[in-house]
Amino acid sequence: MSLREEVEELKKMVAKLAKEVEALKRSKPGGVEKAEAREKAKRPDYVQLIFKVLEDVMGSKQDAGIVFVGGIERKGGRIVDSFFSGVELEDVLKVRPSRVVRVVSPLTNENRVKILLSLLEGPKTASELSREIGLEGGPLYHHLRELMLAGYVESPERGRYVLTSSGCIVTRVVAALASVPGVTPPQVEELPERTGEAPQSITSKSGLSR
Repeated sequence: MSLREEVEELKKMVAKLAKEVEALKRSKPGGVEKAEAREKAKRPDYVQLIFKVLEDVMGSKQDAGIVFVGGIERKGGRIVDSFFSGVELEDVLKVRPSRVVRVVSPLTNENRVKILLSLLEGPKTASELSREIGLEGGPLYHHLRELMLAGYVESPERGRYVLTSSGCIVTRVVAALASVPGVTPPQVEELPERTGEAPQSITSKSGLSR
């Protein structure tokens, strides 16, 4: 069989396959879509939430990157709280440094982080925070004021403090990030136990901050 004859034979086979595919589509309309829908329905509720964010951000793009941030809380097998955000890598690379500083600078003080972590448990009074954190009077209110200016804490009634939605997200994300192995430099984790010094002096000695 010549090369031309082989090509013609292949064309006939492709045409035949195309007809068979069309016949299957007509005999089972929406078959593929229904199968995909059934597969999606099998996914746990939290997986469906994650996939929705990924689809919303990435869509059908062939070349795309995404930085995904999120969290889920379930009670009794039911989602009671969740937050998800997906940002294209291209947009992450374009973020203004000053904006990053505004987000993280309120978290550079250990006492403020203690306040935020405490408020993750629920609203607290100044007295409750004072007992938990070990700060009283001016120093405590100074840190609370800084967190309120940052938009992470609010006081809906006198003497009672709660996290704002942004404060809740930032605290959870940063605390989770600090829990990821390899993210926190080993010098910060090991030196306080070995020397007994405060973290501020440790980071200065190790050259991690200036």
